[in-house]
Amino acid sequence: MNTIGIFESILRNPDLFAVIVEATIPIVAGVFATLLGHRVIGKTPGTDFRWDAWHQQYGMVFKVLGPFMVLFGIFLAIVDLLRSS
Repeated sequence: MNTIGIFESILRNPDLFAVIVEATIPIVAGVFATLLGHRVIGKTPGTDFRWDAWHQQYGMVFKVLGPFMVLFGIFLAIVDLLRSS
């Protein structure tokens, strides 16, 4: 099956499409939060005092909760796929 056929089958099955969208949102948010917590995204240290203070206060929360959001998205996908089959 080629790539176009896979996308067509996903779009024709609204339940599968909903599962993919529902799981993608927390996965993308978790990746973003993790990257923000590790300062891969955002201003570099020392360029903005307010950003440094914000990161000092909330950076660890993003480092810890980001991967859990990714796992939650994967969990949602697995549970929904098992429930629909």
